[in-house]
Amino acid sequence: MENTRVVSQSLQHYLESARGDLFKVLHNILLNGETRELALNYMAALVNYNVKKAQMQTDDKLVSTDGFMLNFLWVLQQLSMKIKLDTVDPYYIFHPRCRLGVSLEETRLKATMEELKSWMAELHEDPSKFSEPKFPTECFFLTLHTHHLSILPCCRRYIRRLRAIRELNRTVEELKNSESQWKDSPLASRHREMLKRCKTQLKKLVRAKACADVGLLDENLLRRSLQFYSTVIQLILRMVDPAYPNITLPLNPEIPKSFAALPEFYVEDVAEFLLFVVQYSPQVLYEPCVQDVVTFLVVFICSQHYIRNPYLIAKLVEVLFVTNPAVQPRTQRFSEMMENHPLSIKHLVPALMKFYTDVEHTGATSEFYDKFTIRYHISTIFKSLWQNIAHHGTFMEEFNSGKQFVRYINMLINDTT
Repeated sequence: MENTRVVSQSLQHYLESARGDLFKVLHNILLNGETRELALNYMAALVNYNVKKAQMQTDDKLVSTDGFMLNFLWVLQQLSMKIKLDTVDPYYIFHPRCRLGVSLEETRLKATMEELKSWMAELHEDPSKFSEPKFPTECFFLTLHTHHLSILPCCRRYIRRLRAIRELNRTVEELKNSESQWKDSPLASRHREMLKRCKTQLKKLVRAKACADVGLLDENLLRRSLQFYSTVIQLILRMVDPAYPNITLPLNPEIPKSFAALPEFYVEDVAEFLLFVVQYSPQVLYEPCVQDVVTFLVVFICSQHYIRNPYLIAKLVEVLFVTNPAVQPRTQRFSEMMENHPLSIKHLVPALMKFYTDVEHTGATSEFYDKFTIRYHISTIFKSLWQNIAHHGTFMEEFNSGKQFVRYINMLINDTT
């Protein structure tokens, strides 16, 4: 085990060095005024040609490899590291000259397709509303979309691979344990062939996992991704409340159209990345930027009307659940930050009670089964919050006069009977 760790660190070091050279090459091309435009076109084309990598099932022959995309991401992370948020135009993806091909069919945070088309038409009527896209803006959004097409598909593939390894191990064990029953039967040759095939496949998957451990579970890469996502979070929070970081709840009931029209994956990717990190590399969460992440989670869980998809809220709730010390002891500090956040103390309990009742009807065909998982997550969070004396007042206030409490208790009784 120790030997594997040393080899992994050594490979990560070489990888970092090679990527550093790639960065120098691209950086120099971008510094040159004559080649900058072509380089940006190339980078945008890379993103646009790989949009299918975000799909659950992708034909690997039609898209770039995971390794290539992670290398590209690393370079973009370096380029965007020093970008100041004030220089980023949040309207860029709606800009007529946006290099990124964001489909109108892409699910949006709140806007329906009709609302989106109407607002976009209104925006494009007056081109003077748009400022000329600057490099920091283009680089920022290229990096954001590249995260969506590189590290997150890798995370999903990693999880699927682990699941496949577990299943193959189980199959191999079952075949071995039952060998005495089938070795003299007519099906013996078929079972032996199956055992051999499973072992071969298992060996391939274990090797692939070892490679992914080096390329994906690289703490430096994950930390940089978390830092970048914290910048994305700041941008989103500024859109919903320009007073950020002095954000107040409840948010303005009138949802900003620029926020409503953002692709849903801008928020979902943050949640998905956090879920992955908590499970496979929780030490990464010990970063200064985590405060923004906590604020983001609390704000949107407490502002459910800002997001149309209830399953996205459920994913944010799941992040609170998996970072709960009862589930993942190594994220205790993160959990404490969430519990002691000023907005959390006043608003989280009623918001979770509301969501507990709202998931009764999500509109999905699987809503009956989904609600139990979501409610279990909320119940676990409540247990933890109740142990924090700062939340007692909010609980008691909700018990005595809260709008959500009666419905919450009704649902609770229904679920337990």
